[in-house]
Amino acid sequence: MVGWVVPPVPDRDSLVSFVLPAHNEGESLPILVEEIRDVAAKLGSRYEIVIVDDGSTDGTERWLRQEVCASRDIRGIHLGSNRGQSTALARGLAASRGELVVTMDSDLQNVPADTIELLEALEHSDLACGVRAQRRDGHWKRLGARVANGVRRRVLDDDFRDVGCAHRAWRRPLTERLLRFEGFHRFVPLLARAEGFRVVEVPISHRPRRFGRTHYGNLRRALRGTYDLIGVGWFLRRRLEPPAEETEIA
Repeated sequence: MVGWVVPPVPDRDSLVSFVLPAHNEGESLPILVEEIRDVAAKLGSRYEIVIVDDGSTDGTERWLRQEVCASRDIRGIHLGSNRGQSTALARGLAASRGELVVTMDSDLQNVPADTIELLEALEHSDLACGVRAQRRDGHWKRLGARVANGVRRRVLDDDFRDVGCAHRAWRRPLTERLLRFEGFHRFVPLLARAEGFRVVEVPISHRPRRFGRTHYGNLRRALRGTYDLIGVGWFLRRRLEPPAEETEIA
């Protein structure tokens, strides 16, 4: 259940929207918000930070309510229960108003300063996806990611190097057309390309997790990923393409 949403900032054409799904990231978010503000100052753009509290139990909601009251640049959405990253991301995208959208994880492993390179890449693309050049996760998580990437490439025949990286930047039309389903956050580059958008990959930094621990284990991730992979493969093979020979009769 959606609890509350701050009224949108007007004049969306001049906005960059930072969309942050968050579950029990109360220690990380204050640091992350300040880093995003530093990036926004360097960009010289108007911006908004849309934070979706995905049913946190660690005080994230209380902190977010205080920040929304005290800051003009933060907008908040509270989900009454933990619905998962896809739902939180979808709610944040729906609430965002910027012509440019930036997404990232809220655990401080993504580096906000890399946003500048991602936005620059939009000069010749619709979606710029971060590629974690040197992942700073534990051994088992890195191993699980390598296996998952290999299986995905084999099943879907794609060439993306780091489809699971959450740090991305894209243009507004993709937000309006992006297919949403449980687990869609893992397949954004594939879904974007299927809709005809231009996708590029940009090497970015990656930091060790500073607070808490990951919310997903390899087994849980593998089970969900396999289920989603079957669905995405079905969609990509079955989606309708406009006939190349179609012409309008005047």
